[in-house]
Amino acid sequence: MYKHCILSLFVFALAISGCDSRKNITDLSISNDTAYLGEKEFSGDAYENFTDGQVKTEMTYKNGLLSGPYSEYYPKGQLRSVGTYKNGKREGEWFRYYENGETYLKGKFADGKKVGKWQYWYENKNLEYEGSWKNDEQDGLWLSWFKNGNKHSEIEWNMGVQHGKEIKYYENGQVRSKGNFINGKQDGLWTWYYEDGSIESEENWKEGQPHGKVINFYVSGQKEKEGVWKNGKKHGTFYTWDEAGNMTSEENFEEGQLVKN
Repeated sequence: MYKHCILSLFVFALAISGCDSRKNITDLSISNDTAYLGEKEFSGDAYENFTDGQVKTEMTYKNGLLSGPYSEYYPKGQLRSVGTYKNGKREGEWFRYYENGETYLKGKFADGKKVGKWQYWYENKNLEYEGSWKNDEQDGLWLSWFKNGNKHSEIEWNMGVQHGKEIKYYENGQVRSKGNFINGKQDGLWTWYYEDGSIESEENWKEGQPHGKVINFYVSGQKEKEGVWKNGKKHGTFYTWDEAGNMTSEENFEEGQLVKN
């Protein structure tokens, strides 16, 4: 009977020790993103706690590298982010959450780089951003919205560089500005609008600089200013008018320098 009790206690002790074989991150040493237990690369589950003992992070290592499920928590225990690592790099679908449990972002990784469609939300569940990544660079059309659900912008990207249309909106839904980018630089006709939809200005751009005619308008539609730019510098005659349509000034420029009569 005595031997049987001793054997039972031994088995119970083994069971308890096997229930939580995880290592506290403080038991490991990290060097160049590789975890070691003693002098050996660590393989197994690990965790990190907040100062009050609440779990902060849970992760899995294989041969010293993060590899497997990864979870991060808020101080009160709510899930903050969840995903998977492979050979030390993020892989597959990842989620991040607000403290109230609502989803903040959803996206994918491949070999540690953002790929495919990503979505970001406000706490009220309305979309904030949506677009695609390619090899960790924004690529294609990205959309954004105001918190009330109205569209904020439409921007086209090519491997991390703005290339194509850009349209921005006021919160009431009216277009605020629209134009085009070529290889990260404004190019062609750009138009800005007042919040009521009337035109505020029309500008011509070339390789990121004003180039060509620029016209500014009052809210009433009356011209306020007009002139020509050349490679980012005022060039030619510039006119200004008051809101009644009376000309208030006429100045001549040459390569950005005011020409005195």
